[in-house]
Amino acid sequence: MKSKRYHLFAWFSEHQVFLELLFVALLGFYMTVWSISKPYNYAPDEAMRYDLPLYIYQNGRFPLGDDPTIRNAIWGFSYAFMPTWLEPLAAACCMHVVAFFFGESGFKLLVAARFVSVVSISGMAFCLARTLDRLFEKHIKWLTLVIICLIPQVTFLGSYVNQDSVNLLGVAVILLAWVQGIQDGWNVKNSILLSAGISIVALSYYFGYGWILASILLFFVSFFAKMGKNQDLSRMWKLTGLICAIVIGITAFFFIRNLVLYDGDLLGRTSMANAQRLYARPDFKPEQHPSLQAQGKNITYLLHDKGWWQKSFISFIGYFGYMEFMVNEWVWGGYALLFTFLLIMCILSSVFVIKRKEKTKAVFGVLLGLMFLFSIFLSYWYSYTSDYQPQGRYVMSLLPALTMITANGIKTAEEHKVLKSIVITGMVVYTILYVFCNVYMPSQSGMN
Repeated sequence: MKSKRYHLFAWFSEHQVFLELLFVALLGFYMTVWSISKPYNYAPDEAMRYDLPLYIYQNGRFPLGDDPTIRNAIWGFSYAFMPTWLEPLAAACCMHVVAFFFGESGFKLLVAARFVSVVSISGMAFCLARTLDRLFEKHIKWLTLVIICLIPQVTFLGSYVNQDSVNLLGVAVILLAWVQGIQDGWNVKNSILLSAGISIVALSYYFGYGWILASILLFFVSFFAKMGKNQDLSRMWKLTGLICAIVIGITAFFFIRNLVLYDGDLLGRTSMANAQRLYARPDFKPEQHPSLQAQGKNITYLLHDKGWWQKSFISFIGYFGYMEFMVNEWVWGGYALLFTFLLIMCILSSVFVIKRKEKTKAVFGVLLGLMFLFSIFLSYWYSYTSDYQPQGRYVMSLLPALTMITANGIKTAEEHKVLKSIVITGMVVYTILYVFCNVYMPSQSGMN
């Protein structure tokens, strides 16, 4: 009996993909239960997002951005102005399937639309598992997966209608393509995978567009690094043509449609703003809520806004409903300490990589760091130039980069025990001083 158990354990250990699929299935089941237990519009923008697949389901065509049937009565616009139609199309398909088998119930259709988010976060988890399996030992892979995929806000995104979850799937696919391209060389399979990731991101959410630009750079750098002296330029350009053909073939229609319908407004942002000026409720018109930029604030204004940074981070970890229900302080505080520690360890390991002059690894690490920062910058820029909204979902596209930071930080902590001890000691001292200065001292002065 013992021998059979040992062989069964060894088999699962060698065939990690089955354990990964089991993990993904359990994660998907958890999000599905969440999605069927919550009422309509219990999460940010679900009503406005759901309008699009519902219109496609009912009418069999795309709506115009200013269509009165989907235009929000308060804000004066709809998300139909944007070219990001992947999630609404997929949701409409799910709605047709559910209606065919289970009937045309309103809530059943909503759950069907939410299923796209369930699948997207589950797919993201699987791609991250495959990526980690190629780069790290098994225990690091599983510890990282649990830390990242069970962040409350991540599973929350998998339970309602939104674009963020589809965007996360896209950037996770891109990251997997990067790693496979670096390790195995760029071939047709890896090029198609990269094309799929780029297309998903392009048709989901512009907060992830930085990954598209970074993919171009990494593709050429890693290709040249693999070719060495025998540079097969013709093969590189053939694969480049293949990637471009697939991406253009999938995405071109939606962007050309925007250019034609909205006077060259590629992303639909200007048209949305114009519709808001025309149709929004008087107290919600843009002139009633000028941006920080319109108010003449300096671009560095938000750097000193502690509330913006804190709320952005907390809502990245767990802020539910319409930013109404926050996870306990010990939860987001624990994540803050954990990610700070792992980030420091990851930076230290990056220094060692640069010293060893491992160029491809260095470029890969730098691009991950840039994607981490660029995601934060886009949310920062949006709050400064358009709408002050410190929401963690706007920086969610950094999650795959954070996954690599987490795994690399754990690995470095294992390899450099002295560094780990120094960093932990420093963080403990900092925490004690922070509590003393910001909690204990104010309480004592209040008592006096």
